[in-house]
Amino acid sequence: MFDYRNERFYRVFLVSFLIHNLSENRSGRKVLTLEKLELLYFIVNNPMLLKKISNAMDLGSVYGYQQDLYENGYQFSDIKSKSDAIIPFLLLTESKKVRLNDEGMIEALELPDFKSSSEFLDKNISILKKLAALNESKLVSLVSENS
Repeated sequence: MFDYRNERFYRVFLVSFLIHNLSENRSGRKVLTLEKLELLYFIVNNPMLLKKISNAMDLGSVYGYQQDLYENGYQFSDIKSKSDAIIPFLLLTESKKVRLNDEGMIEALELPDFKSSSEFLDKNISILKKLAALNESKLVSLVSENS
């Protein structure tokens, strides 16, 4: 089976999707830093981790999760050694689609208002929004405890 998670266009799409949907909280305040983007990217690409975190925080069921489809070999140390979210973020920054503001928060400048073609992302967006609203230290703790 082909693992699309390492495909370049998927990585750009996923970073764009996360920034577009998670960069602001309900009140419009910017909440997405580069480190939080990396953590959320890591979580989305590891549905088993998303399920564990969702269960630990009682955030609801993860839609579309099938354990047999995903590798169990990802660990928290993987996120610190290599971030697949950085290159797509830099590509979007160079093309003036996103930027880091003076407070270190990510801002979408010219990202289209799009829906995902992935039911997994669309159906789990409420869980991801709750995770994006957490502070970085809480999110780091959740990822390290559950991976």
